[in-house]
Amino acid sequence: MIDAEMQPLDGAVENVYRLLTDDDVSTADRKRAQRRLDREDVDVDQLQQEFVTYQAIRTYLREHRGASYSGETRDRTESEKEHIQRLRGRVQSVTNSKLAQLQRNGDIDLGSFRTLVEVNVLCEDCGTQYAVETLLDNGGCDCVGSDE
Repeated sequence: MIDAEMQPLDGAVENVYRLLTDDDVSTADRKRAQRRLDREDVDVDQLQQEFVTYQAIRTYLREHRGASYSGETRDRTESEKEHIQRLRGRVQSVTNSKLAQLQRNGDIDLGSFRTLVEVNVLCEDCGTQYAVETLLDNGGCDCVGSDE
């Protein structure tokens, strides 16, 4: 994209990669991304052939550079919390995009809007509901281990 002088914004390259490769991307969105790249004189077929998988990079580093994987040293709960937050951000982004597209095409009537995405957990043992971050920060539900 830079070679084609597109001057991508922060995150745009990752988003184009996602649009061209992810299974959850609609055919229409994938085609739209391909057409945009074509208009900018980017050879989409060549670009896709140059995509490299995570596993290919690990294999190269291990077998040709002698690198080793030391595993994750971060707290697993914190890591999963960040993963959930990224997924929530993705749901929000996709929802905003789809609503804006429907609005532009006249398929729905909608004024200015903001999409709110909440992830809550209901403990079925005690009936307490938590925001997922609160549950993880607390180390679980208060009812576990208590004398109810």
